[in-house]
Amino acid sequence: MRLFHRRTKVENLHLLWQSLIVFVIMFTFMYFLKKVAKADAILSAIGATSIGSSAFLAFVAHDTAMARARRMIWGYIFGLVIGVACSFTLRIFLHCSDFECAATADGALLFAAAAAFFTMLAMTYFSCEHPPAVGIAIGLVLWNWQWSVLVVVFSTVLIIAILKHLLRPWLLNLL
Repeated sequence: MRLFHRRTKVENLHLLWQSLIVFVIMFTFMYFLKKVAKADAILSAIGATSIGSSAFLAFVAHDTAMARARRMIWGYIFGLVIGVACSFTLRIFLHCSDFECAATADGALLFAAAAAFFTMLAMTYFSCEHPPAVGIAIGLVLWNWQWSVLVVVFSTVLIIAILKHLLRPWLLNLL
């Protein structure tokens, strides 16, 4: 087993600039999530891990099926819609007046698992599998979210898809 993959100079340059794209996307996403959407630290971390995984797929493994723009966009649509639906259902069943009880209730685990199940089922049924979108669905159930968070997450996914499409001729599969 080799620890390092030998790369050519061209591959190393691609590794550098494609990773810089991910850096810029992640910094911008986290900035907007914190400053504009005013998301708390835990929800920001959940969103950042999902978006970071998507950015990795889009710019490092861009030729894979999971990195296709259609799969990313529809995967996040399913993740966001099902996460919000499970979150609202949890609030109704626990008779919560706000989202705060979701993080402390044992029932939240059941609804978070249901969000993962339904998101995965919908993505697979409609052939738009994008695993990071399952993470966002779980995060929306387990933690306090605002509508602005949904807008920032989905806008970032659209930006990733557009950038990937525009930069496709210059992207190199780095796996």
